[in-house]
Amino acid sequence: MLAIPIPPQPLIDMRCFFLLYLVFVSSFGFAEELTDSPLTCFFCPPQNWEMANPSTLSPRVKIAFMKPTLSGFCPSINLSIESTSVSLPEYIKAVKSIHEQDRNNHWRALGKVHTEAGVAQLTQIDTPSEWGTIRMLQLIFLKEGSAYLLTAAALKSEFSKFYKEIQTSFRSLTLTADLFQPIAQLEKKELLKEKKGQLLEKIAPLQGDKPIEALLKDPRWITFEQEVATHASDMGAYWQILVLKETQEELLNRKLVADVTQLSE
Repeated sequence: MLAIPIPPQPLIDMRCFFLLYLVFVSSFGFAEELTDSPLTCFFCPPQNWEMANPSTLSPRVKIAFMKPTLSGFCPSINLSIESTSVSLPEYIKAVKSIHEQDRNNHWRALGKVHTEAGVAQLTQIDTPSEWGTIRMLQLIFLKEGSAYLLTAAALKSEFSKFYKEIQTSFRSLTLTADLFQPIAQLEKKELLKEKKGQLLEKIAPLQGDKPIEALLKDPRWITFEQEVATHASDMGAYWQILVLKETQEELLNRKLVADVTQLSE
């Protein structure tokens, strides 16, 4: 995955702009089609940053968050994932080459960062814009044929205001085969797993032609959402979204099995 900045796009109102990143297949041929991985990647976004509209994101950008400001450019952070077969040094070299094609960009490697997933490479790109110089930090982590990239951006003149919370988000990068496993407190972990299990027993299978719409209005689902938000606030908004999505998929799979069973009877 080779990520390049594109012009900021307006979100919320004309005073506030959010930097998104498009993923493209480079001429080096390092980027490959995404493949299913048994591992789920998540991070904890800074508190009170708002989730960007998923429909505005590239397919390889999994999620993005922004902090609305009055300065004309919104700080942002996003996670992108892709398959790759190259080594980390080759990957970094290709990313450097892409960014330096524009002589106005200033790219440099900042060294290693220890994350929950392992040791990652941190890079920095400064690029001019109509709002002033934009500073981007990009965390790059490769594991088992996948590249995971966390990219944060803000005006260079304001970056120091957000650096600590961006650094905390970068260090929270986690890969897991079980979303509940990273929960540190055993009691909280078991409670949430129990709540999910109870929900699956109560609402299975889903009914009707629009099962998700019906599910979102179900008081039992609303209660589960509230319990996830309350008991896992320290896991971050993205983790909570992934748990709810995983639970929805399990409910939909049960509906599919039930429908197939009915047809075969």
